[in-house]
Amino acid sequence: MKVKGVADIVFCFDCTGSMTEIINSVKENVGNLIQGFATNEVALDWRARCLGYRDFEVDEEYLINDRPFVTTEEELKAQIAGMEAKEYTGGDDPESTLDAIWYASQSEWRDNCHKIVVVFTDAAAKGVNEKTISEIDKADADLDVLTQELNVNHIKLFLWGMKDPVYDLLTKIPRADVVQLENPEEDYKKMDFSALMTTIGKTVSGLISGGGTTF
Repeated sequence: MKVKGVADIVFCFDCTGSMTEIINSVKENVGNLIQGFATNEVALDWRARCLGYRDFEVDEEYLINDRPFVTTEEELKAQIAGMEAKEYTGGDDPESTLDAIWYASQSEWRDNCHKIVVVFTDAAAKGVNEKTISEIDKADADLDVLTQELNVNHIKLFLWGMKDPVYDLLTKIPRADVVQLENPEEDYKKMDFSALMTTIGKTVSGLISGGGTTF
């Protein structure tokens, strides 16, 4: 099997206490993701990394285990295992999902690679924190700056989250695949993560086998 593409993937995890089982399920099925990369005679030269987040305005940890890119299944599992899901003061909805996507978009991507951001959350999204995007005076939830960043960098976004007007807006971003869950707590429990991770891998593989802009 020939290597036909280059892909960098960033996983963003909502690390509030209710996400513990979801994070563990993703870790346990990393192998399915990687197997999906090798479908249709397309073997990827892949790297992946993880970052965690909660609410940037009240949590003492701005980013949780913002890790560098790795290239093996075991290294990626270890990074995911380091995502500490916990309750914290002031930690009710919404969370800083948009800020996390912004930080993911600023990754040290390789030249001429397909850029993938994968987000798992069970919370609504709050507006972008002013500290996140320092070059503008005040960011708001209209997503203009974030949308431009994702479009300019040709980033493919996968997101699983609750039904939320902000996520409705994310669906309008080209190359965004957003799933809004009616009841995240129950819907995540019913989710087949082995099939989900395989699907992500095959989708990424399909993007690359189909060509298109990578940078």
